[in-house]
Amino acid sequence: MEGTKASRAKFKLALVLGLGSLSIVLLFILSLTTGAMEISFNNAMSGLWNLIQNGGAHENTQELVLWQIRIPRALGVIAVGVGLSVAGAVMQALIRNPLVDPYITGVSSGAALGVTTAVLAGVTIAGLGVYLTPIIAFIGAVMAFL
Repeated sequence: MEGTKASRAKFKLALVLGLGSLSIVLLFILSLTTGAMEISFNNAMSGLWNLIQNGGAHENTQELVLWQIRIPRALGVIAVGVGLSVAGAVMQALIRNPLVDPYITGVSSGAALGVTTAVLAGVTIAGLGVYLTPIIAFIGAVMAFL
């Protein structure tokens, strides 16, 4: 009986990891076709393949948009998702509460307070532009958690 439980648990883990990986790949590909400039699925895939073969040298505007805007955006989203999942796991481990919720611990409120304060105070830092809001939200969330 124990052997079947362990094998079922391994199968579930493999299934979740496989489906998660597949969804990341599919959403990455979908994100290459989404944006202000219309790029079809076929053009995105051929442009991605050309960029891989040419070492990042682009041949047309669509490949330039892929290489300089959409691929970094998609990779950044994946990195942020990984970071948030690790942060959630660490938070669960530190607090040792299976029902940890950012609203209960005040993390969401701290992030909202940080952004609201920064927006109302007119805080700007040259070079950060749109990246400043999530940075301030993160700082507010960390301050509330501590």
